[in-house]
Amino acid sequence: MASGELFAAESAIADRQGRLEGVTADADALTPPESRGAEAGLDRAATPKALLAPVQGEVTTGFGGRTPDGLRSRGLWFTAGSGAIVSSPTAGLVDYAGPLAGWGAIVILRGPGGCHMVLSGIGRTFVARGQYIAAGQSLGVMPATGHSAARLYFEFRLGGAPTDPSRLIARAGVAPTGLRHKLL
Repeated sequence: MASGELFAAESAIADRQGRLEGVTADADALTPPESRGAEAGLDRAATPKALLAPVQGEVTTGFGGRTPDGLRSRGLWFTAGSGAIVSSPTAGLVDYAGPLAGWGAIVILRGPGGCHMVLSGIGRTFVARGQYIAAGQSLGVMPATGHSAARLYFEFRLGGAPTDPSRLIARAGVAPTGLRHKLL
């Protein structure tokens, strides 16, 4: 029985991850022509040496850690208060902003050096596709969840592959609760 439940959970997460990757690919293909100049400039810029934490909160699952359903995380999971501001970890161009089934509202940013950042679990976004965003600029707010903390997923990709962002966040000196003591 437990192995059947694990298989079902893994299948559901693989499906959600596939939809997220599909939206990322679609966002790349549908970048508006007026944004392509900014996109080219970002691709030629150096990869960020530091990132800001996207939300004030605690990291509950680190990169490669086990999620509550037992799978390996390809990003960081933060808990944050209802209505907490979600900010851009670095300057970038919004490739996608909107809802995605199973992920809440998501924002996909194209950052310097061709990196991509995926932030999901946002309650409401403030940005639109094709918009240039400064580091630390508000992207949206976490949803109202009642008594439990909201969860934000942050994935950082280099060359299309998920990469651990925790060291870059720690270098910025703004590590969220639960991350600083694990890294420093």
